[in-house]
Amino acid sequence: MKNHTITPKIVAIPCDTDIAELGNRPEGSVSEKELMSVLRRYNLRDGLITLGKASHYIFNSGDPNNIGIVAHREPQTGIIITQFALAYLANLLLISKANDYKSKYLSKKDNWLILCNIYNSSLIQPEITETYKITDEDKLRSFMIRLHFEQMEYQFSPIYMMGRTVVIFNDLINKIPPGRFENLSIIFEKEISLSIYDYLRIAAAVAAGSKRTATFNIQMFTNADIPQLKGVLIEEKINKFLKILKADYETIKKEDITFNQNLNPILTKTRFNPLLVYPIIETDAKHLGDPFVVPNISAYIRKAFGGIYWLFHRYFEDKGQQQEFRNYFGYVFQEYVGLILKGIYGKQNVHPELDYPKGKFVDWWVERGDKIYLFEAKANQFALQSKQTGDKDLIVKGEIKKIADATAQVFKRAHDIPKYNELSQFNNKKVLPCIVFMDMPLVSSLLYESWIKEALENIEKEKQLNGLKDFHIFLVNIEELELYDELIDKIELEDVFSIIKNNLSEGFLSVIQKAKGSKLRNLFLDETFKDFRA
Repeated sequence: MKNHTITPKIVAIPCDTDIAELGNRPEGSVSEKELMSVLRRYNLRDGLITLGKASHYIFNSGDPNNIGIVAHREPQTGIIITQFALAYLANLLLISKANDYKSKYLSKKDNWLILCNIYNSSLIQPEITETYKITDEDKLRSFMIRLHFEQMEYQFSPIYMMGRTVVIFNDLINKIPPGRFENLSIIFEKEISLSIYDYLRIAAAVAAGSKRTATFNIQMFTNADIPQLKGVLIEEKINKFLKILKADYETIKKEDITFNQNLNPILTKTRFNPLLVYPIIETDAKHLGDPFVVPNISAYIRKAFGGIYWLFHRYFEDKGQQQEFRNYFGYVFQEYVGLILKGIYGKQNVHPELDYPKGKFVDWWVERGDKIYLFEAKANQFALQSKQTGDKDLIVKGEIKKIADATAQVFKRAHDIPKYNELSQFNNKKVLPCIVFMDMPLVSSLLYESWIKEALENIEKEKQLNGLKDFHIFLVNIEELELYDELIDKIELEDVFSIIKNNLSEGFLSVIQKAKGSKLRNLFLDETFKDFRA
């Protein structure tokens, strides 16, 4: 990344005329079709490497102009380069009909920099069109959900995503046997001919190996002298790893069509990016250098580690067993939530579900003086269309229903407390229920409050659950709960949600960040990642 010494005007920044023309267009006036028509004129391999180098730079450098690992502000131009813009541009370049033999290069002049600014300023957006203008709360919610999908998918802790994946898919699935199919480790090894642990170690090696050039070849790993990986970084295993994560240009184009063919072009910023399925691109012109390119390191980490769940989901979906897999994974996720709670509250204070005449009580409970926290784990995630469109009907029928059903389940358990001797230890205590989700964007905020309340009112009427609509329950994502570590002596979980309730500008992480006054972290995941790298 270089420091530019030119004035912060697009017309004054050296770039090709076709890119400059788009860059000087008014806000929201450049369509994805127009952008692709320009991108197709450029050398595809060069463009992917150029965008990949920028992505890796942001991800790996300590440049003071970086905004975390997700963005970089060019000091002279003021242009902000983001991981999500770089990933989007790599996607559009791949599907634009560009190839490796075009004579125009994004790497020359500042073409790629202007493209980032086009993404930020000129690309069409629903919120500035007449039909999509934000005129009420429902449209604001839709906008916030789309914004989260566009941007927050690239804002995560890579260390904790890696650590979480190691715990869930290398440790817990080997301790919790499934009932209706083989152990997931056995299935993975049968399908991939790699153990999950070897897969994860190769994934980490590729992330490190592509750091400088955004490219790699197999020999750079097989020739590496790393004693602890001597039996892992061999050609046979690396090829098996690549078979999962690499794609050629045509495969990416087909994948894009599969996911985005029915998407309104006005929602181009929330098109599904095939790099989240195949984050390694095998170029056509292999004779020009390393054959493999990682066009976006954030997309790579999210897929290579966070995407293991979806590898299994696709496997079971093909066999018509996706519901059985989801049910099983729910138990695995429940155990993972327990591990995080034990790190926060201490093993001796975190208790598993109780048996009582009506079945199982909540997954975990924690006693804090005169308070009892009830934790229910739900491995729910937003569906792709919900995230892409922010469509109220889709979300209410899908995700909000899941939240409301889970709330009703906990409501009934809480109301059983005075009725059964097995739950007598909860009597005369302040009961504070909480649901921990796997990935429900913005669920800890008040964004969905009215949608959830309406859904609860319907369940209350249908099932005669008087008081359900006014039931107070905390909702949080696992990534947020992880970062509550080291904070129980600084701020009670109850108080975090009280602050959020009384201040719409606050979010879960902002509240606990202020309470801690230093970097948020999770000691358990820090130790897991340290052991993984050893």
